Amino acid sequence: MKKILFPLAGVLLFAASCKKNDSGSNNNFSNTKDAEKITRFFSDNARSKESFTIDAGSGGNITTSKGTKISFPADVFKTAAGDAVAGSVNIKVLDVLEPRDMILNGKPTITVEGEQLISFGEIVVNAEQGGNPLRLNNDRNEQVRVVFPIGGVQAGGQDVKEVPLWNGIEAEESNQDVSGHNHVSL
Repeated sequence: MKKILFPLAGVLLFAASCKKNDSGSNNNFSNTKDAEKITRFFSDNARSKESFTIDAGSGGNITTSKGTKISFPADVFKTAAGDAVAGSVNIKVLDVLEPRDMILNGKPTITVEGEQLISFGEIVVNAEQGGNPLRLNNDRNEQVRVVFPIGGVQAGGQDVKEVPLWNGIEAEESNQDVSGHNHVSL
C-alpha cells in the first residue's frame, strides 16, 4: 500500500502546486514595458550615420570611424535633373560591418531559405546639397572608390578574394582588388 501511496501523493502534490495565473495581466509582448525597453535598447545601440562635407568640384576623401575609406573624384555628383553640382556636398555614411551592428540595425541575418547569411556588411552612402539628394555621374571614367576594412574574412574555409556588391535586389558587377586585408571596389 505504501508503494502506491508515495507515488500517488507525489503526483497529487505536483498537480496541486501547478495552477493557472489568473492575475488578469496580458503577457502579449507588444503591450509590455519590456517591448519599449527592447526598442529603446536597439535604437540607443544601433550605428548612426556619420556626416562629412566635401567639395563637389575637387572631390574628397573620407574615412569612417569603422575604417571604411571612400574617395570621391572631382565632379562625380549630379542633381536629380542631371545638372552638374558645384560647392559643398554633405555626405552621410552608415557602415554596418560587424554581426553585432547588423543585428542592432535591424539587418537580416538569414537568407530567404532560412540559412545563415554570410555577409561582409553594408555601407550606405547618401549625398545631398541644400537638402536635395544627389546622384553619381556615371558618365565619368573615374568613379567613387571604396576600401572595405574587413581583414581576414573566410567563407567556406577559403580566404575571400572578392566581396560581392549588392544593390538591394541583385548582385552587381564591379572592379575589385584585394590589397592585404582591404577589399577595394571601384
